[in-house]
Amino acid sequence: MKKSALSMLLLLVSSSAAAQLSHSLWTYFEGPEGFLLTKAEKKAWKEVASDEEAEAFIALFWAKRDPDLSTP
Repeated sequence: MKKSALSMLLLLVSSSAAAQLSHSLWTYFEGPEGFLLTKAEKKAWKEVASDEEAEAFIALFWAKRDPDLSTP
């Protein structure tokens, strides 16, 4: 019984984080960009809880992949 209650709590917590993101940000990596995510980035993306965090994550995601370090 305790395992099922804990599982349910974890499910609610994880789904509530997704509910706080706007749809366009929550689905951002469902397109071609998703193929570029590393396993660690996929895990980190699942923990993003707000639009501000998602925007920062996406900015860092692309900054890491920018071959020209002089770009703003």
